[in-house]
Amino acid sequence: MPDYQLYVPSAEGYQVFLGNLKTHNPDWLEKEESLLREFSSSRENTDEEIVRKRAKALNASYGTRIPEVELNEIVDRILRPGVDEKLDCGSFELINELMRVPSKRTKSQTIDHFSFATKYCHHCRPDVYPIYDSVNARVLSVYFGYKDNRDYAEYVGYFKSFCGCIGCNYGKLKDGEGFYIDKYVQAIGRDRKLLA
Repeated sequence: MPDYQLYVPSAEGYQVFLGNLKTHNPDWLEKEESLLREFSSSRENTDEEIVRKRAKALNASYGTRIPEVELNEIVDRILRPGVDEKLDCGSFELINELMRVPSKRTKSQTIDHFSFATKYCHHCRPDVYPIYDSVNARVLSVYFGYKDNRDYAEYVGYFKSFCGCIGCNYGKLKDGEGFYIDKYVQAIGRDRKLLA
């Protein structure tokens, strides 16, 4: 069993985690970083072929199993004018614009791909958009009292608290640090014994 102190959000635990990640999981980390590089190779989301490739890669990598017709709708929304400007200014409204799409799979005829929308924006700007998923939400709930209302601005507020505990200033993240912080949150959340 891993050292409990490693998984209590702290600056020391975060540094130990980073060292272990790079030493013990180099192949996995390379795969994850490769996906991030795919996004950073061009900061623009105007080429349909590139955006579609990115969306499909995320869908496969994270196992979100979004049907192609719904993924196509998300891609169409990403290609709308102004998306890159919204990404650059950190607009949380962009998450709302991308996440709800038509779906014949639900009675309401719409489906919410909140997690996928945050993953796409995160990979475009990892230091601005933290990933929302059930594991991350659970960690923030256990350690900070987050109530999962699926409100992205509220979620980011709790994520900032997490960043503060590990010695990072959320508003001043750079060089993809948000990517590594997400991996730390995931590591904490995947240890079920600690969050039981």
